[in-house]
Amino acid sequence: MMDWIQILSYLFTNELRLVLGLYLVAKLTDFPLERKALLLAGVGGCLVTALQAISLPFIGVIAVEVLVIVAVAWYYLRAKVNLCLYLAIFYEIGVGLWDFLLQAGLGILFQSDRFVDPQAPEHLAGIWLVRLIMSAIAVLLAKQKGKSPLSMRLASVVVMLGMFGAITLSEQTILPLSDDQTGTWIILSMVLLFSVLFYRLSRQREMELEIAQLKQDQAKILERDYQALRRTYEGNAKLYHDLHNHIEAIYQCLTQGDVGEAIRYSEGLRTPVREISQTVWTGDKAIDYLS
Repeated sequence: MMDWIQILSYLFTNELRLVLGLYLVAKLTDFPLERKALLLAGVGGCLVTALQAISLPFIGVIAVEVLVIVAVAWYYLRAKVNLCLYLAIFYEIGVGLWDFLLQAGLGILFQSDRFVDPQAPEHLAGIWLVRLIMSAIAVLLAKQKGKSPLSMRLASVVVMLGMFGAITLSEQTILPLSDDQTGTWIILSMVLLFSVLFYRLSRQREMELEIAQLKQDQAKILERDYQALRRTYEGNAKLYHDLHNHIEAIYQCLTQGDVGEAIRYSEGLRTPVREISQTVWTGDKAIDYLS
């Protein structure tokens, strides 16, 4: 069993782990990280700490944290719950990898296997160091608007460094690390690397589809505007043609001295226009002519 100092330390590190995981998923999937979500993360952190206190296996702790992150994401963004599950799983694997790497690194640096012993207080040093680095990265990403490509570049660099670190640890002789343990983390780091590459390719494909859809919508708008402009030109051409014919008819009447016919023809043209405009005659010739 852990003492109360270890339990409190695990509680704080678990809370940070869950909150930062929720922040990552929220940033990549565009759902709002509200107070309710943080409250649920806090409850999840307490649950995970309680399970660690009773010595639940590491895989069980990871599974609970993944379920908490996915549950919160599902509440806000049900349409992308599969993507949220994907991100949560590989986030937990990545954090677990770096916890192991820094614990082993500190053990090699100080030549002590207590840093990789889950029952020793020194075991928490590597975890706290990872959480501080994660917090610094989160602050850096928070300054970037939207889904910045910086986040994916950082993820690629972190995963590649993790893979090289796991391979390097497999060759060390200072700490009593089993081949199964280092081999498992090497395989997981390679899976992480392929996952990041797959995600980047998927995002690029989505962006290409969005650009293609935007171009298609733009083409439809241009076609619609072109048809509206064409109809306007055709209407204007018809209007000019009819106006020319009316003027020519009135001109022929006047040149032949048939003023009455010209007046009747003009009156026939004025009647539909007057019905449309509904002109109000005031009795003042200047105002009536202007209106």
